[in-house]
Amino acid sequence: PTPTPTSGVPTSTTPPGDVPPPGSHLPRTGGDGARLVIELALGAAALAAGVVAVIAVRTRRRRR
Repeated sequence: PTPTPTSGVPTSTTPPGDVPPPGSHLPRTGGDGARLVIELALGAAALAAGVVAVIAVRTRRRRR
């Protein structure tokens, strides 16, 4: 039986308080700034796509 996770994170893989911040596993090189910009751009694009999809679904339902 697998141990039940307490705070959404399985205790078998990562103990509480030992979770690294996002992006810390990436090598800190000179292109870190560019990588951060790319990640932000991808995140913004994903959010925009989700908003557009929601608006499209709502407008389709209103027209019907």
